Amino acid sequence: MFLSEACGREGGFASLAADLSGGPTRDRLYLVCTNRERNGILVHNSADRGERWSGPVRADSAGGDVAFRRTPSIAVNRDGVVGVTWYERRKEGGRECQHLYFAASLDGGKTFLPEARVSSAASCPETPRNGGSAKRWPAGGDYSGLAAAADGSFHAFWSDSRDGIYQLWTARIKVNAAAKWGRGASLEGR
Repeated sequence: MFLSEACGREGGFASLAADLSGGPTRDRLYLVCTNRERNGILVHNSADRGERWSGPVRADSAGGDVAFRRTPSIAVNRDGVVGVTWYERRKEGGRECQHLYFAASLDGGKTFLPEARVSSAASCPETPRNGGSAKRWPAGGDYSGLAAAADGSFHAFWSDSRDGIYQLWTARIKVNAAAKWGRGASLEGR
């Protein structure tokens, strides 16, 4: 089934998530993808189990000197909070480096809180220890994901080259659903 013309073919695979909470958005489906320019993370939702889909909503804040945003992941926690992660690459110190970012929606994917950087250090993949893999897989391959835990927290994992070679990293993310805009996500366990 074709869902969106807004999604690009590059920038990672689109991902789906379902809301299994007991809240007002129960059974809502979510699709996350990168836009055609690979500089935006888009979320679509379906309130009727996939028959019709919403237009795209940006999970990231537009703008900035971004080389790419790619490889998004999505999950929904027990409270119906939608979480999204992605890699964002920018120029840092003359090199192209990336970080993992997270954004959350408290209203069923209609709007997103401002994103928060998850990774605590830049991942600059073009290193001798990574060899040619950084050119072939600029985000370290497809080794990233997001899961919602039973306690309502999110667990992100991603490929990171901060030590000169790709390794898997993880972080626990808690979203304070009662928080005001810009103060909603707290990151633990980087």
